[in-house]
Amino acid sequence: MKPRITAFIALALGIFGIALAFVVWPVAIPLGIFAIAMVAVTFLSKPTDANDRRLAVAGLLLGLVAIALGAAIAVSDSDGDDNSGVTASQPTFVDGIATLTPDAANPPQKDIENPLPCRVEIDALRAGGKITNHSSTPANYLIIVVWEQDGQQLGTNTSVINNVAPGLTTTFEVSTPGEGTLRTTCRVKQVDRTPSK
Repeated sequence: MKPRITAFIALALGIFGIALAFVVWPVAIPLGIFAIAMVAVTFLSKPTDANDRRLAVAGLLLGLVAIALGAAIAVSDSDGDDNSGVTASQPTFVDGIATLTPDAANPPQKDIENPLPCRVEIDALRAGGKITNHSSTPANYLIIVVWEQDGQQLGTNTSVINNVAPGLTTTFEVSTPGEGTLRTTCRVKQVDRTPSK
């Protein structure tokens, strides 16, 4: 095979490896390795044209970058690919709702019906709503609800919902003893989603 052809192949493989590293990182590493192999084939055929040597060196550099990018993305994915079962040390907030189990693709806060319907009864504050599991695995939810009036917290309670299938919507209710008025509001303060065992 002519040195120019193998040098072009090495260059193309390096470019494709870098481009695909951000989309399908497992493909980037083999493409980078093949690019380096084609560079070796190019230099084994002893190219006489300086352009062929430059193309081969560019293919070598791009192949190395593709391998490095693929490896870096693999490491970062293994650190934070599935956040649904990992609790964070600091809560993250979406729409004013906290969570200790963040998921950038499907935040648990987006699973909750908003605004949360609430009502006041004699000696009781109640809230109920819907939750939809937007993740890809069955999940358990812990929902913390607070009731407030005129800037003061009247009460708080927690609801636990187990084994919600992916895509399924279910209802929940939570209540706490307390006195309220027509000005009493309720909201979800925090929602945590963990995989069902």
